[in-house]
Amino acid sequence: MTANGGTLTLTAAPAQLGNLVISNAATLNVLQAWQNSGSMRIRGGTVIGSGITNGGSLEGFGTFSPQVINNAGATLTADSGLLTLALALMQNGTVIVTNGGTLTVLQAWQNNGTVAMLGGNVTGSTVTNAGTMTGFGGCRVSSITTSSSSRMARCKPRLPLRRTARSISRATRGWM
Repeated sequence: MTANGGTLTLTAAPAQLGNLVISNAATLNVLQAWQNSGSMRIRGGTVIGSGITNGGSLEGFGTFSPQVINNAGATLTADSGLLTLALALMQNGTVIVTNGGTLTVLQAWQNNGTVAMLGGNVTGSTVTNAGTMTGFGGCRVSSITTSSSSRMARCKPRLPLRRTARSISRATRGWM
């Protein structure tokens, strides 16, 4: 299924097991909460409507207005531009941020899975890392808090870490 050059509105939740593409200048509006269990590629378009649970592969650049839940075993990839999530990401799977990709999450979110930085950037609101952040790239977020058992990526440029009783907190007024 492809949304191309206009608005595709679905009144019922789709059984998304195949390929879904949201092209540049296109909008996908799903009026009921739904699950992606296949491959979903956003190529500069916009997703509005009800929340989406990703149980498959979601990749590209564009904007998601509803909440995205990235289940364990699922992959969300920001590549080839800016992928913006307007609401907090519920992250239990794998997030990949490629070179040339930027993931912007506008509300505070928690990583319970893996964030693989492959030269891209993570920007936006506060990140609580209870999982693993690996690789390298840029991070420009309000702050990052991580538990003592979680692992952090190398984000550039780095600011000194401030240790607290149970976490490492980094306030970022610039790139870290």
